[in-house]
Amino acid sequence: MGLYHSGFQGQGETLAPGTSINVIVANQASVPPSEAKVVVANITATNTQGPGYLVIYPTGTKKPDTSTLNWSGVGESVANSAAITLGSNGNITITNGSATSVDVIVDVTGWYG
Repeated sequence: MGLYHSGFQGQGETLAPGTSINVIVANQASVPPSEAKVVVANITATNTQGPGYLVIYPTGTKKPDTSTLNWSGVGESVANSAAITLGSNGNITITNGSATSVDVIVDVTGWYG
């Protein structure tokens, strides 16, 4: 199927070192829970406290060994677009792989059925 625009902007979250959060994506804005299988999102790491990375993956699955977003220093704001398969209950998991806290923003721009 084609790409559908959703315009969903998630609330920002601060992730402590080594922690994960599950983000509810399906059933937000115009991301239908019964049809959306993959979302296209812009992920932003801001207020970085040191070098680090985020791993983003379907909730309920094994965390992959590759990062989705990387940054190299203090005070950076870095963004990356990604196509992310939805996991359990239409959620995605974001894991902070750095040794410091970071603020994370998720902007879903579309979805695939």
